[in-house]
Amino acid sequence: MGLAFSLSALAQRLPQTAVPPSITTLDTVETRLGTLRFTDWLPNEETTEKVYDQLDFMHGVDVFVNAFQGVSQYAIRKGFIDAGGNDNDVLIFSGLMDSKSLFLTANADTVYFWTYIDLSKGPMVVETTPGSLGVIDDMWWRWVTDFGLPGADRAEGARYLLVPPGYNGPLPDGGYFVHRSATLRAGILGRSFLENNDPAPAVAMIKKTLKVYPYKPGTYGTSIGDFLTGKSTLGALGDPPPTRFVEGTGKVMNTIPPNDFSFYEWLACRWQEGGEGGGHAGDEGELPDLCRHGDGQGTGSPEGRRVSPMGKFGAQRSELYQAARWVSRGRGVQAVRAARFAVRTAVQSGDTDA
Repeated sequence: MGLAFSLSALAQRLPQTAVPPSITTLDTVETRLGTLRFTDWLPNEETTEKVYDQLDFMHGVDVFVNAFQGVSQYAIRKGFIDAGGNDNDVLIFSGLMDSKSLFLTANADTVYFWTYIDLSKGPMVVETTPGSLGVIDDMWWRWVTDFGLPGADRAEGARYLLVPPGYNGPLPDGGYFVHRSATLRAGILGRSFLENNDPAPAVAMIKKTLKVYPYKPGTYGTSIGDFLTGKSTLGALGDPPPTRFVEGTGKVMNTIPPNDFSFYEWLACRWQEGGEGGGHAGDEGELPDLCRHGDGQGTGSPEGRRVSPMGKFGAQRSELYQAARWVSRGRGVQAVRAARFAVRTAVQSGDTDA
């Protein structure tokens, strides 16, 4: 007892370091979440739940804003497949766009053509249409290249060779504009223009000249010298397989991403089938039912799908739902679009510091 009293008295005589109030934990803190309560610096159960809910909400907002591009591409491709197309097919609006198809920013006075290129089996060739205007993006809307009027072919039409990530196989010496995609699929959007208010000439030109087919090493673009020096094999020249065109005019399809909880479910599907996560492009048979396309309705609605890759979230579902709604009602989506436009403009202008 005497030793304890002596130590206590000694501690009281030693210099005390003042603790700044700014680093202490108060018993109660008033916040936008309500009153947070602490005992001996530890949050009580109610406060803990409030803070975890807020973290879920914050992460949900962050995911919605930063993954909107990926879900947007997923939604467009889903609508494309619901309308009867497959990867490497070309969806063409021969009779122009109409109100049966749900698109963002589409026009009704130009002939659109759209395709998704499957690069999971190797490089693919796209022969572009003269007089067109178009762009190639990966599945996160990251720019790969332009073609047509703004592209290297300057609207003359050319062969573009799209190379998948990680590909180290042979490539041609020339004859192609070669570009690499960061994802195992790439989206190609193009438009051609009316002649005397008539879409028919543009449609005929697209169907005659636009071609999508696998690249065969050692064929066009490979020299005999490369074969003799062992850089490449030689392949037989020949006509490429025909490209399948799917009519889009009058088709019911939804290409707009959702802004409720299904946004996160679609993001999970996008990740699984993209080759960047646990799944691989082309392995759609291994995906959850929710991620399968082609219900024939063209609505883009996940209702009726029984298996959800996001089902494990359970209690966090409402926080993610609120996050999606909060961003979609505010300026989040507009900010994402403005930022993407600024980045693309900087890339095209050569301002790589942007």
